[in-house]
Amino acid sequence: MWRVPLTQTQQADLNAAVVDYVAWVAEEQQADGSAGRNSLAETVSALRQLLEVHAPPATGPSQSAGGSQSLLLPRKWNSIVQLQRKIMALEEQVGQLNSQLEALQAAQGEEDPHGPVSAPDWVPRAVPWSTISTRHPDTCIKLHPLLPLCFMGDEYGRVLVYDFLTAKGNNTLPHAQLSSAHLKGLTSLDLVPWEGTVTLATSSKDLTARIWTWDQKESTLNLQQTLLGHEHIVSQVVLKQKTENSTTLYAFTCSRDATVRIWDTDTGICVKTLPHLHRDWIRCLDVRGEYLLTGSQDTSLRLTHWPSGNAISMGLGHEFPIETVKFLPPLCDTTMPVTHCVSAGRDDVIKLWELPVPVLLPHAAPTPHLDPDKNYFTLVADIRGHSSWVKDLQVDAMGQRLYSCSDDKSVKCWDISDYRSPTLVKSWDIIHSAFVNCIAIDSYGSLQEGQQRREVMLTAGLDCKCNIFLK
Repeated sequence: MWRVPLTQTQQADLNAAVVDYVAWVAEEQQADGSAGRNSLAETVSALRQLLEVHAPPATGPSQSAGGSQSLLLPRKWNSIVQLQRKIMALEEQVGQLNSQLEALQAAQGEEDPHGPVSAPDWVPRAVPWSTISTRHPDTCIKLHPLLPLCFMGDEYGRVLVYDFLTAKGNNTLPHAQLSSAHLKGLTSLDLVPWEGTVTLATSSKDLTARIWTWDQKESTLNLQQTLLGHEHIVSQVVLKQKTENSTTLYAFTCSRDATVRIWDTDTGICVKTLPHLHRDWIRCLDVRGEYLLTGSQDTSLRLTHWPSGNAISMGLGHEFPIETVKFLPPLCDTTMPVTHCVSAGRDDVIKLWELPVPVLLPHAAPTPHLDPDKNYFTLVADIRGHSSWVKDLQVDAMGQRLYSCSDDKSVKCWDISDYRSPTLVKSWDIIHSAFVNCIAIDSYGSLQEGQQRREVMLTAGLDCKCNIFLK
């Protein structure tokens, strides 16, 4: 004989709930006059005897019907139905995710028939692992060098910090937040590990740049310095040491006032100003060692030896303002730490350049050649594929992949292992619904240095969302 899988206490509670529900129904029918009083009372009494439920003293049907137990059975029944619906919805979602996973694994197998993609050749998947809704247009993004944290700046002067391994969906709360990091929108941010912590630099349309330190224990950003001196929008800030063993961390800023300023982050003092690099707004810069690369509204590029201020060479070829520049790692051992670079802007083209070697003399700063023809960048390749402004470029830690994002709402990955013949590896065309402003990839880990590179890419833009791509 089948037995109800309930304990004695549960069985007694169920019987009491059934009797109370029947008593409540009997009272409702009696109030409507649809049944006789005696017959209803006899029915409830017989049910109590059958289920061995004793009526509480001084409690009739009318009192129990209004009590908390009278509707216990309907409430439990309703909750069971709701749970069943949720279970069915979750089962359907799991089925969809399994189908998506099988499709991605099949696609990966077609791309690489020999097995999983190796770390040096890693390319993000076709669909994001997760998406964060930031609620405001995002302008810049960077990865923490070690932890699964991303730092984001937006059009409202905020800095948001997210744990991208746990952040997911529209209701994601930031790990930390600075609601008024700047008075106006952020234009860029940069961060580096420094003195046992992480130093963050931000630049803004409010004419300032600021230096922060990340307190991991308190999950807060602490303001260290406000860099004042630019007379117009600060377009970008980059944190660099002069040499690997240098004890001073510098902040390099460029501005619409057509100057580049170099700051000591410990004191907030401007140690050098480079005023005559371009005729117009300097929109972007990159630094490697003692060399500074700048791109301008005047469509030109400049290579400068920043400790001496010597202008080394110039790049001409863009037809519209330049939005972003990056140094590339040398293809072979060379006395020059910089041999190639990439630039992109509003002419929809990414240009890969070879940099001329300056005149190098012992115990003297590099100088340009006396022959003017030797002081111009050599165009190595035009990388075409975007149909609108290219807003950001990132080079992976291995120097094998170039990532670009554009106002055409797409993100593209290029193979630049051979500088003379870059090829398109993958394009993400539908992951954003508006302009894509920034990309972040792991540029710290390097297999040559023995540090494992994290396989992660983040993209953000005007559609107020950040897409997270993991292995």
